[in-house]
Amino acid sequence: MKYGAGAVEIKDDVASYLAGGIWITCRWGGGRGPSRSGRAAERPIVRAVRTNSPVKIDGRLDEPAWRRAEVIRLRRADGKADAQRKTEFRVLWDADFLYIGFVCEDRDVWTAHRGRDSAMWTEDVVEAFIDVNGDEKTYVELEINPTNDLFDAFFLGRRGPHLLAWNPAIKHAVAVNGSVNVRGDRDREWSGELALPLPDLDVGRKIPLPRRPIHEGLRWRINFYRVNSSAGEIEFQAWAPTPSGDFHDTTIYGWLEFVNEPVRRDE
Repeated sequence: MKYGAGAVEIKDDVASYLAGGIWITCRWGGGRGPSRSGRAAERPIVRAVRTNSPVKIDGRLDEPAWRRAEVIRLRRADGKADAQRKTEFRVLWDADFLYIGFVCEDRDVWTAHRGRDSAMWTEDVVEAFIDVNGDEKTYVELEINPTNDLFDAFFLGRRGPHLLAWNPAIKHAVAVNGSVNVRGDRDREWSGELALPLPDLDVGRKIPLPRRPIHEGLRWRINFYRVNSSAGEIEFQAWAPTPSGDFHDTTIYGWLEFVNEPVRRDE
């Protein structure tokens, strides 16, 4: 099986795609999207709660707004067992940003990868894949590691050509309870926050996405992943189960639904 973003040919020449006559027109979702996979009813749902209070991007998830957000927990990527190390995600939104927060239990925080768009998916990392229009073809991949380095790319097809030149002004920060890249000590966890500017989903203004306002009930497709790589062990985690082992399998992604208020647990 292949996990993460490996084995993908990297492309960053935007002009090569435009010169080839590729012109992507996408609409932000609102319905349930394509049903080719026949699994729409089984997809998990996470509700992004609107926040009217500021979110300071420092990696700590200690603002009151995060306490209103739904908590989702990752399992082993194939969905057959609980993860060995706990991972939680939360999602918020406002008029300008989509906020993603996470907390990862980790006894040995480690990554040797530095720099934007490095191959960080082979060691400790968390990932979010977002399919805005639900076409199961075009999607955004985001990754962040314990040294606060970022990978961001816009894919034109599953594991196909993609734009590393898509570098939106994402605010991001990581906090580590322990040490990074020190073997022999005992770490506790690392956490992080990302604020993705909604207008930047027009892919750097090279390939246009209509800027429709976000509204309650709007749905996107999304999945969350984690690679936990400690000394002598590696674990792949996912929110929506990924039996194929391919994080780029858009057909299995869950739903991200925008809401104004938290949904009661009994609903």
